[in-house]
Amino acid sequence: MELRQYWAVIRKWLWLIAIGVIIAGVASYVISQSMDPVYRATATIVVQDTSSPIPSYAYRQPAVAAHAELITKESVMEEVIAEVDLPYSPTELRDKISVGTSANSPLVKVSAHDSDPATAQQIANTTVTVYIQQNLESLQAAAQAFLGQIQTEINQTSARIDELKVKEASVGLTPEEAEELNSLQDDLDSLKTQRTLWNTELAQAMAAGGVSVGASAPLPTSPVSPRTLQNVIIACFLGLAVTTGGVFLKEYLDRSVKSPEDVSVSTGLSTLGAIPRFKAGLEKKGGLIAEANPTSSVAEAFRMLRTNIEFATLDKPAQTLMITGPGPAEGKTSVLANLAVTLAQTGKKVIVVDTDLRLSNLHQMFGLSNELGFSHLLLARQPDVAGYLQVDRGTGLKVLAAGPPPHNPADLLGSTRVSFLIEELKKHADIILFDTPPVLAVADAAILAPKADAVILVVNAGSTRPEELAAAAGMLTKGNARILGVVLNRVPR
Repeated sequence: MELRQYWAVIRKWLWLIAIGVIIAGVASYVISQSMDPVYRATATIVVQDTSSPIPSYAYRQPAVAAHAELITKESVMEEVIAEVDLPYSPTELRDKISVGTSANSPLVKVSAHDSDPATAQQIANTTVTVYIQQNLESLQAAAQAFLGQIQTEINQTSARIDELKVKEASVGLTPEEAEELNSLQDDLDSLKTQRTLWNTELAQAMAAGGVSVGASAPLPTSPVSPRTLQNVIIACFLGLAVTTGGVFLKEYLDRSVKSPEDVSVSTGLSTLGAIPRFKAGLEKKGGLIAEANPTSSVAEAFRMLRTNIEFATLDKPAQTLMITGPGPAEGKTSVLANLAVTLAQTGKKVIVVDTDLRLSNLHQMFGLSNELGFSHLLLARQPDVAGYLQVDRGTGLKVLAAGPPPHNPADLLGSTRVSFLIEELKKHADIILFDTPPVLAVADAAILAPKADAVILVVNAGSTRPEELAAAAGMLTKGNARILGVVLNRVPR
């Protein structure tokens, strides 16, 4: 598919694409407006490193990640629920809290989401406070345990020193015991020094907890969701993508005849003309646009059709033309009537004959009566053709209506009487156009086709399938009909 074909498809379905975008945008707006607003409050924690015996207050990224995972642990959630008096379970509260970290940063951001801005602020600040307090208590307990371990070692070392001193005063010490006493005294001094350090610097660092509040959560003033404008824009783009994709998929799957190329591929026939789609009900006489609006593009299309037919019959003139189509609702009667009008406008004597003896409506196109018509002539003993012709006052062309439907249309059309009537009609006209039933519906068109000088097939662009057109052309060809070409009707503008 070439670029111009893509653009043609878009222009053809632009109304549907626009509707899809509008529906998506309106639906997104309505849904967004019906959603409860959600506010987000964010507090910040600063992480400090407490891994070394003498704290350096420098952070490490693993410590930041560890704190980020522990902030929403169940014990913290339970205490926050109790303090703020929230109607949530720990799991539900955890779903309302998000924790984020950044690479090479000691900061942990704790965000709380809620439909009430004050509640979101309380949750974020209380979560940070509770976690810092629990972390402080945990670190203090660890520090006390470590100090207790040092004190135990001091007590054990002091007891051994006292034991050796008692022995030294009473019986004396061996060289090994004297050396042990000196070593124990050194160890005792070292332990006391370490205890002093832990009781001062390390204890103070532990009291700091390793984490502290970097920034409390302010009261949010605008909701973070729903973002109505953003949702509408995204929905419009999605609607555009889905609708456009659906349109191209439909065109890809559509195997109907839409162009002269399709006609040529399916039948090998040429296209005589392309008639744009128009609303017949808005024109007088039910669709004679060539008479009602002769300056329109549709009327010009019929004049082009007239010219092409004249060129196609230069070598072999055709005084009688049969207009038919593969199936019903192809618009063949409308094409015939407007073509007849354009032919009459050139000064030619034109007769249109309704040979659709089953479902006639040609007379309605011209606003004439159907009381007398072709069916009467077929049954009359001495037919007076001129007496059955009705004149269209606007154009001067003559109309032979179908008349009341007989019981055996196919048999009547196959009789030699038809050939006789055609010869009689030729005496009164320069060109005669025959309207017939669809080729694939009944046998009438195939029976009448060999009696006409040429046949024109009318297809509904975008509706008639290639196999239907090929089947209709094949049936007419087998009956020795001369197919002049195809008219594409109701082509999108």
